[in-house]
Amino acid sequence: MGNAFMKSDATRNCVRCGRQYRESDDDAGRWNVDFNAGYATALVCPRCQTNTESLGAEIDSIELEGAGTADWNTLSDENRSDIILQVIEQRARTVIADHKDKAQMAGDTEVAFNLEAWAAEAIDGAHFFDGQPETVQAEARAAAASVIRQMLNLDEIGY
Repeated sequence: MGNAFMKSDATRNCVRCGRQYRESDDDAGRWNVDFNAGYATALVCPRCQTNTESLGAEIDSIELEGAGTADWNTLSDENRSDIILQVIEQRARTVIADHKDKAQMAGDTEVAFNLEAWAAEAIDGAHFFDGQPETVQAEARAAAASVIRQMLNLDEIGY
């Protein structure tokens, strides 16, 4: 994360604890970044991240490793599709785990389930869907629903 992406030096600190971002730190690749108009507007250090945010940072790291470059435009359509599907699968796993955890914390033995809502939740916040046409977002939700259906064996139980 170079200075070209930072709106000001003040944004190079964690918005929760104030820790300064340093590219030389071992955990530099696990910081989460919020963007607005192409500029990083907020950073969250790994120490302050929720489990969901931490998973998001891991997914971002996987995207960059898989690409071998941070330039999305240099990837083939096949590579982009593979990365998008990996992200959707990881996000679907997170949605399932989050709902299970929430039910357990509430002392519930069952989880309220809505496939369409969970699929939408799985793609919400995936930055490469932001600003895409509704048809692209609908395809992503359908892919997430398919992954969730498979993970929960919904076809076997006739859902």
